Amino acid sequence: MEDQKNQKPARIPPPAQRKDGIQRYPAGYLLARVGSQIGHGFPAHGFVPAQKVFEDACLKLGVLYAGQGETVQAEEILRRALAMDPYSESICLELLRLLMAQGMRSKALCLYNRFQKNFEQELGIKIDGRLTEAVHPQSAG
Repeated sequence: MEDQKNQKPARIPPPAQRKDGIQRYPAGYLLARVGSQIGHGFPAHGFVPAQKVFEDACLKLGVLYAGQGETVQAEEILRRALAMDPYSESICLELLRLLMAQGMRSKALCLYNRFQKNFEQELGIKIDGRLTEAVHPQSAG
């Protein structure tokens, strides 16, 4: 029984690096590395929790949809991602840009004001200036 307590967990090999720069992870790699770390910030070993991976994927997918003119899908995926992380400035910025590009300024301003209020009141810090520039382009200069 004493030996089991002193045993270190099995080391999971790092992802294989391909020539094109894409990392290939073995099945279950992220789940095994993250383990019980989800919800407790970033683990000390530098691996990203599954929720963060999902949010990043939603952000990239939303940008791709917007670039292809599929604005309904882009807005939907970006709103889902923002619902998962209501303090993500990068997700909010892309959603603001999308709404402004569609001429939905009132929707963008509503989102901006709500995001700014929550961000500054709850976290006590100012939002990234790029969000302000997205809805007030004249203040960019």
